[in-house]
Amino acid sequence: MRAPDGKERSRTFRSKREAKDYEAAELAKRARGEWIDPRRSNIAFAEVAAEWLESNPAKRESTWVRDEGTLRLHLLPYFGPVPVGRIDRSSVQRWVNQHATTHAPRTVKRDYGVLRAVMAFALERDLIGRTPCRGTRLPAVDPVDGHLISAAELAVLAEALDDTG
Repeated sequence: MRAPDGKERSRTFRSKREAKDYEAAELAKRARGEWIDPRRSNIAFAEVAAEWLESNPAKRESTWVRDEGTLRLHLLPYFGPVPVGRIDRSSVQRWVNQHATTHAPRTVKRDYGVLRAVMAFALERDLIGRTPCRGTRLPAVDPVDGHLISAAELAVLAEALDDTG
């Protein structure tokens, strides 16, 4: 079979029927514009993550530092050498579940956001056909326990500020 770039690709199958089914699926992907060269998906997660981190020049420095720390401390030790095309939904869910045993739900959610962004970047660069982050179940995050002041309390506060100024 020829790839969209015209180069011939070969693969071995157990039966002629299996080969025909594979060819039909690949041709359908090509017709929908979803065909991904499998060799491109062999790029390590660490390489894609580094490219993603540097891809947004408008990112605030504090955000860049936080994202870099999340990658270095939490994502690269787990996914770093793994080819981006080999990361699947179950490996993402396993990472979330493992991460949730040692980190607060908000931290897990924030760190997962970095993973999701890197995988979306890989999808945009046609390194993968679908993101493995879809359908991931995250730990429940408790709402912030804060007190909203009432109009009366606000009036008292405003009056107190007027008295000092």
